[in-house]
Amino acid sequence: MATRSDLMSKLQLRTLDTQGRWLGPEAAIDLINDGAEQVARRLQGVESYRETTTVIGQELYHIRKDATTDYDVLDIISVFYDNFPLPYEEDRGYNFVNTANGTPTRYSMEGHRAITLQPKPNAAKTLRVYIRRLPTRMLNDGDISEMPGELLDLILDYGIAQALRMRLGLDSPATIAAFAFYEQGIIRAKAE
Repeated sequence: MATRSDLMSKLQLRTLDTQGRWLGPEAAIDLINDGAEQVARRLQGVESYRETTTVIGQELYHIRKDATTDYDVLDIISVFYDNFPLPYEEDRGYNFVNTANGTPTRYSMEGHRAITLQPKPNAAKTLRVYIRRLPTRMLNDGDISEMPGELLDLILDYGIAQALRMRLGLDSPATIAAFAFYEQGIIRAKAE
């Protein structure tokens, strides 16, 4: 488990900027958070699930971290209504109004943060949605990375490449080499 402070210190150490003269704390953590997001996008994200109780007559359900924060969903793995799997059906626009109530038999996506159940639930039952999502950004020093430990070096490699791009430019041999090293890490991680 790595905290925001741990990752920030490692990035500053690996860029030989332990005093934060050109890569300050905010810039370092932005690179860490951006790196975690990029690695998640390339390697299928963080797997988790959300569970809620359906509301009679409600068709739209946001996939939320808490009462007010939606997750950035990369992919829905599966959806269960009352412990029964629901198949995905792309909304093709032929049924603009979902007026029927009943036991849901399918779901469709609404953007990247919500699903629609069809027909609308006619009973309050458990809805469980398994997802792949982007990691939550680390905002405080004690925040812990949601990314698996084996990917933390890859996140740091992304941060190093971006830090070199900011300091030396995109055409710098050091920047090019750092991005190539990061890409090799992505290839290795996909192969595992």
